[in-house]
Amino acid sequence: MIDSDMKKDTTDLSVGTFKSPIFHGQGMEFFKIWVVNILLTILTLGIYSAWAKVRNLKYLYGATELENARFGFHGDPVAILKGRIISGVILILYLFGAKLSVYVTLLGLLLIYFSFPFLFVKSMKFRLSNTSYRNIRFRFRGTIKEAYDIWFKYTVPFLIYFILSTLMAPAINSMDNNSPASPTLYAFFILLILFVIFFFVLAPKFYNAVINYFYNHAYYGGNQFKIVSTVQTFKKEVFMPIVLRYVGIFVFFFASILLFTFILKAASAIVFPTLLFYIGLFACFIYFLYSIKHYVWSRLFLNPEHKLNSRLEFKPYFKISLVNGALILCSLGLLYPWAKMRSLKYLIENREIQIDDFDAFTAKAEDSISALGEEVVDTFDFDIEIGL
Repeated sequence: MIDSDMKKDTTDLSVGTFKSPIFHGQGMEFFKIWVVNILLTILTLGIYSAWAKVRNLKYLYGATELENARFGFHGDPVAILKGRIISGVILILYLFGAKLSVYVTLLGLLLIYFSFPFLFVKSMKFRLSNTSYRNIRFRFRGTIKEAYDIWFKYTVPFLIYFILSTLMAPAINSMDNNSPASPTLYAFFILLILFVIFFFVLAPKFYNAVINYFYNHAYYGGNQFKIVSTVQTFKKEVFMPIVLRYVGIFVFFFASILLFTFILKAASAIVFPTLLFYIGLFACFIYFLYSIKHYVWSRLFLNPEHKLNSRLEFKPYFKISLVNGALILCSLGLLYPWAKMRSLKYLIENREIQIDDFDAFTAKAEDSISALGEEVVDTFDFDIEIGL
């Protein structure tokens, strides 16, 4: 639902009727691409994965049609490979550095922290600049400085928490389980409480700042996108519903353990509640994906009279996701391409944009590029989910 501020700013600007894309992806066609990609990735020890991603995206973008025109993807696999090598090295330092020294792990953590805004900007430039519609490219014009300003403003408390946790980990692991609680353990719980406080206070502000930064710097040709989102609306429509669902599923699970183990004395009977717990976690994850996409696409405008809209609903999306999960598990992954096509068809065809004359719209987007100037794109890919 659009809030009052959004209505006040944009109600009189939107023109045209809503048009939705059509997704033509077929499971068997994508299966052939997918199988070849897997085989070549294995044979090349993972190197071909970058080329595999380009092949996948070329097919998926080319299968998406809007008003008799298809989208296109033009990414360079070498750019994707560079991004994966960089992120892989940093991740290895963090995950396996502890076997050498806690300080190596700390170095990996600091590299992840200080490189993330840079990787984010480069990734967004890569993703949009290599996406086209009617031979006009999308662009991302956010600066690295703006990204670091947002990053440092909201994440320094989390960095301090993770540094202290990393430094305290050896002391906590060396504690005697039979010894009384020590100051180190008390400090650990204090850090945990601080993390929860930081999460509830800073996380919604941070995510709202990120989506505002990205979508307000995204362009189609010379036409700029605009998202109308405040911290209050993001908390109300996305953050708190997600948190409450996760809290609810954990309360249910622990209440079930208490009921069956201590009251009914039938510990074996908790198998069914445990199954429901995992289904509930899966539902919460799908709700997270749904709510982010629905929220973002319900609040987007383009140039600024063209409104974008989402007709996504959680129940059908969850049913599709649940069936897809069952199909993938029962087939040991072989039905993944069909599951992917089912999910994308629902997500793509339930988005829409308010435009009547696409030829005039495209011409305007092309004419206004020169006013902004073309930039040299030297980027690499890094997978990040922000509701695209």
